[in-house]
Amino acid sequence: MVYPNEAPVDGYVTKGISKNNKNIIHAGINIASKFKDSVESPLPGIVVLADRNDDLGNMIILHHQNNFFTIYGFLDTILVKVRDLINKGQIIGKVGDDDLGPNLYFEIWKDNQVIDPRNLINNYKEKDVSIRQEK
Repeated sequence: MVYPNEAPVDGYVTKGISKNNKNIIHAGINIASKFKDSVESPLPGIVVLADRNDDLGNMIILHHQNNFFTIYGFLDTILVKVRDLINKGQIIGKVGDDDLGPNLYFEIWKDNQVIDPRNLINNYKEKDVSIRQEK
């Protein structure tokens, strides 16, 4: 099965997924990176959302084969638009800066289940400086 196993941006995981009694509190990871670093798609896909959101600022949602979705938040710049077909490795946006400093918020979903990107992307497993809070 093809799945999103490439890092969208180089950096260190500073905050992981957190759950409380199986309720998801933080569905993605935060990746400390350089401001305006390129954010790349880990797989080919189609843009289903490219807009501003109250919680995640500038954000993008991509739909990939095998019903995977990837979500990117806290972007400085969005370089794609809804219905764009995206290639693997294509630059879709630029890392933004928020109260945590320059970072990318990143989620992976398979159907309706959250998947921890650290379980699929070796680079993030190795560069994880967060404290795991899953229960």
